[in-house]
Amino acid sequence: MAKGISEQDVHNAADDIVGLGERPTVERIRAHLGTGSPNTVTRWLETWWQTIGLRLRQRAIEATVPGVPERVANLSQRLWQAAMQDAGELARGQLDAAQRGLEDRERLLKDDRATMAREIESSQKREHEAQSAAAAAVAAGELLSAQVAQLSTQIQDLLRQRDGAYARAERLEQELQSTRRSLVEVNAAHEEERRALQTHVRAVEDRAHAEVDLQRQTVRTAEQEWGRERAGLASALRQSEQQTNAAADREQQALRRLEGAVTRANGLEAQLTSLKETTSSFAEALRQGQSSPPGLTDAGKPRRAVKKTRRSTPRTPGVGSGEA
Repeated sequence: MAKGISEQDVHNAADDIVGLGERPTVERIRAHLGTGSPNTVTRWLETWWQTIGLRLRQRAIEATVPGVPERVANLSQRLWQAAMQDAGELARGQLDAAQRGLEDRERLLKDDRATMAREIESSQKREHEAQSAAAAAVAAGELLSAQVAQLSTQIQDLLRQRDGAYARAERLEQELQSTRRSLVEVNAAHEEERRALQTHVRAVEDRAHAEVDLQRQTVRTAEQEWGRERAGLASALRQSEQQTNAAADREQQALRRLEGAVTRANGLEAQLTSLKETTSSFAEALRQGQSSPPGLTDAGKPRRAVKKTRRSTPRTPGVGSGEA
């Protein structure tokens, strides 16, 4: 919407249009100025019409001053003629309307007088009623006058409201322009924030990718270390199994030695039993030999020697078994 025109701009444009011999209108003034809101032009055009008489008188006074340029005088003359023509047309229109109203009233009054005459002639009662009707008509006229005054007041209020509406409309236009500018600034700020956010997101993504790569490298390193540890554990397990097998072999060998030792112990026990029986036999023989003749005693010496030999013979296996 166009803005920036003043009351003086509209008045000067109307003067120029009148100087061209045309009637100033809203469309002609806007075309002459090349801008202007229709509401604003209408308001200032009304003030131009209200002050046209004063302006024409001022132009007439200026025209009487010596040394006034001819173009100015001609413009004042055309303006005055246009104003007089418009005023004459307006006055003739009002006069014609008033004359038609008077004629209508005269016809009505003639009809009323005839009716009243007939009513007076017919009855005094009707005359009284006619007087009452006339009084009611007077009251109605007064009521109509009051209503007309009220309507005039309402018209003035409406004019003031219209002017206020024009002012509010211009204020709203200014607020709209300010809001549009604010919206542009907000959009620019949002665009800047969006670009900053995109930059931040890209930086975060880059850091995340770097961390992911680092974690992947760490996982690969851990997997390699775990592979080495698992190989070491497998090797240790094999060595442990070999050691366990060797221990089992040694245990079997020990069991076999133990079985041999038990067998030798059983043999030694049997020999010990035999020795005990032999000792008992020699003891019995000795007891019998002490009661025998002397010759038998000498014969018994070899038996003692044999007996000692038998006693010494079993001791040798006992020593060998201890070594085993």
